[in-house]
Amino acid sequence: WRAGPPELHRMPAQRLIQVLAAAGRRFDVVYVDPPYEAWHHDRPLAAALLEQLATTPVLDLRALVLVQHRADLSLPDRQGSLALERRRPYGSTHLSVYAQQSGTP
Repeated sequence: WRAGPPELHRMPAQRLIQVLAAAGRRFDVVYVDPPYEAWHHDRPLAAALLEQLATTPVLDLRALVLVQHRADLSLPDRQGSLALERRRPYGSTHLSVYAQQSGTP
């Protein structure tokens, strides 16, 4: 792995995903850890961001998306091109790891 310099963006994640997609940016790993009580429209922000990442062209072919969320939030086993690889409990939180399915960027 070779990582570039870190970047800091001051805007809501749902807007940032759109900006990065428009700039043609692609990522191997995305870590999603929104405030657990935050909502976007009619659903928890973690679920909304997972859906947006799965449907916006910001993920490389073999990308991983890690979503940290409340244990009582049920995220889907599949979201667009992303499939749940594993879910690990850590106290009152879970870490759900999604992998991009080959051939479906």
